Amino acid sequence: MRGAGLLKPLMYEPIRHLIRLAGDRSYRRFCWYNSRYGWTPRYSARIINLHGNEFIAPDMASFISSYQSIFVEEIYAFRCGTPAPLILDCGANIGLSCIYFKQLFPDCRIIAYEADSLIFDLLRQNMANFDMEGVDLLNRAITGHSGTVSFRSDGADGGCVAPGDLGAGLQQIPSVSLKEILAERCFDFVKLDIEGAEAEALVDCTGLFNSAVGVFVEFHSFAERPQALGLLLDMFERNGFRIHAHPEYTVKSPFLGIAPDGGMDMRLNLFFYRSAGGTGW
Repeated sequence: MRGAGLLKPLMYEPIRHLIRLAGDRSYRRFCWYNSRYGWTPRYSARIINLHGNEFIAPDMASFISSYQSIFVEEIYAFRCGTPAPLILDCGANIGLSCIYFKQLFPDCRIIAYEADSLIFDLLRQNMANFDMEGVDLLNRAITGHSGTVSFRSDGADGGCVAPGDLGAGLQQIPSVSLKEILAERCFDFVKLDIEGAEAEALVDCTGLFNSAVGVFVEFHSFAERPQALGLLLDMFERNGFRIHAHPEYTVKSPFLGIAPDGGMDMRLNLFFYRSAGGTGW
């Protein structure tokens, strides 16, 4: 009996996998992408079939990971009182999030920002391949100020605003203040995945999320920069949001040392949502 108990986890996972294959179309697609392209060298562009349309992916590893998060785990899923919500997508990358939002709410309108000019060209082409209407695309970095910033591209989903002056591999790109965007429109949902610029972008946005039923923030903690996580959490709590968190990169024994991953010592998916007694959910 004891041996059977030890084997239960080993038995459960294959059964769970088969059940999901039978009943979950997105999971089947994810498994096919993983089996077909999982061994593709990094940063090798591919034109693939995505939901019946041509789709350009500059890096299959980041595509597969993003597809799993967005379409299988549905981390951006939300409910809204209108069938045509206004969505702000900061860090739209190659367009998977836009496609998901349109799948969730076909009549929604999306304002999508992507900083990396090379990735933005793919975003624009992918949206055209899907004949996507109601999606405004802007090639700008989201930060705490409007002007220009130094930017480092990685050719996939990890391009980021870089502190300091121009150096090797850096370019100057136009930026826009998140505060200005939020002050101009009332968004129903906000997604922020801007590779480490989120704390600076959000610092002056107190009171500007009153119309949003949910705000998603991918939080990036760079090992050599102040974290500012507490300030970010405090701002949303004071504005009536509750907080849920998923670890994206953490270590089991941080007191014994943390080896930075891409310069980061932690990544979190943060979900800010209204409580049952408030507006929205």
